[in-house]
Amino acid sequence: MAAAYVAGCLTAALAVGGSIVALGGIAKYNKSCTDYGSDPKYCSDVLSNYWWGISFCVVLSVVILVLVALRKTVLWTSTLQVEARALCVACASVSMENVARMYNERVLLDSGRYYYSRTRMASFQDRLQSVNVSFAGFLLQSFALLALIIALGVVNSHHARRVINNALPMCQ
Repeated sequence: MAAAYVAGCLTAALAVGGSIVALGGIAKYNKSCTDYGSDPKYCSDVLSNYWWGISFCVVLSVVILVLVALRKTVLWTSTLQVEARALCVACASVSMENVARMYNERVLLDSGRYYYSRTRMASFQDRLQSVNVSFAGFLLQSFALLALIIALGVVNSHHARRVINNALPMCQ
C-alpha cells in the first residue's frame, strides 16, 4: 500500500518536472521567435496551445500530488476516481500531441539546416535547442501522466480490496 502512494507521488512529481522542462523549452522557443524578427503576437499565438497544455498539466499534477501525499485519494468516491483519471488522460493526450508537434518541428528544422546555416545560424541553434528541450519535457510529462493513471488505479484498488475483505466476514 505504501509503495502505491510512493509511486503516485513520484509520478505526479515527474509530471511536474516534465512540465517545468517543457516550459523552459517553450519559453526559449518564444524568445528565439521574437528575437529574430517575428511579431511577438504571432509567436505567442503559435505557441498558445503549448502554454495551455503545460498550465493544465502543472495544475492537475500538483493537485493530485498534494492529494496523494496527504492520502486523500483513498476517500474518493468512484466518480472522483474516474474524473481524476479522465483529466489525466486528457492532459496526457494534449502532452502527447505536443510531443508529436515538437518532433515535427525538429524534422522541419533538420530539413532546413542548409538554409539556416547560410542565413541565421544563431537562430537555428536557439530553435534547435528549444525544440529538443521541449520535446524531452513533453515526453517526460506524457510518460509520467500515463504512469500516474496506473498509480491512481493501484492506490484505489488496494483500498477497495481492503474494504471488500473487511465486509466479507459480515456477509457470511
